[in-house]
Amino acid sequence: MPLAKINQHHLYYEQHGSGKDLVLIGGFTSDHTVWTEMIESLSKFYRVLIFDNPCAGRSYIPNGNYSLASMSSDIVTLLDYLNIEHANFIGHSMGAALLMQLCIEYSQKVNKAILCGGPASAPITAKLQVQGLRYAIDHQFSDEYIALSVMPWIHGRRFLNDKKRVDKLNARYINNQYPQTVEGFRTQANVVLEFDISSRLKEIETECLIVASDEDLLIPLHCTQYLKNHIRNSELKIIGEGVGHMVHIEEPEQLIKLSLNFFQDIPLKINL
Repeated sequence: MPLAKINQHHLYYEQHGSGKDLVLIGGFTSDHTVWTEMIESLSKFYRVLIFDNPCAGRSYIPNGNYSLASMSSDIVTLLDYLNIEHANFIGHSMGAALLMQLCIEYSQKVNKAILCGGPASAPITAKLQVQGLRYAIDHQFSDEYIALSVMPWIHGRRFLNDKKRVDKLNARYINNQYPQTVEGFRTQANVVLEFDISSRLKEIETECLIVASDEDLLIPLHCTQYLKNHIRNSELKIIGEGVGHMVHIEEPEQLIKLSLNFFQDIPLKINL
């Protein structure tokens, strides 16, 4: 089991494929399996690093105060552990916020950055969803209820109308061998509710592709448009129609093609 020792703690990670390094950073509550729909295709072209964020999966839960800056520092330590000097990155949601923090504090590590459904600070929609989840967990609601109640927040109508895909994803959540602990959830929830890097976006010089979904209820379009307006070297692409927050699960092929084209390593017209 690949565990990296990070500051006397451990992070679970996996590497797939070979070639230039590509690092994928998942969002709130996600472990490395959130990239399941993309990893096979991306690993044909890159050495892809996926990992469980601190507080999720098999990675450690920090003691005391923890922040977006702390989490990004742990990620850099993981990169150093694996001798990754620099890489392309894709971050989703909280992972996109982490990636922006990396672009600010550790720009030498980031060649190009793709920011999917990520805000500079959590909008009220995301804060209410986190607070609702915290209530459900504190009051011991069932995993099945929580999974079903979260679905319409994070997925678009095209995905939700496909019962096979919904059932398959729910089964993956419910049968996860390493579900997030209550303590891990609470620590990550505090990070989401408290982070705000709005005032530092002007410091980002990395070339960024900002990806939004047309029906993202959690991180509405005004959040990604804000990034476009404040990150100088950026472009915005919107994936639709009927696509929600979890674009890497709902429309993995579209996101893969956008990513490869942006990184300019692979032509846009490819057979995945």
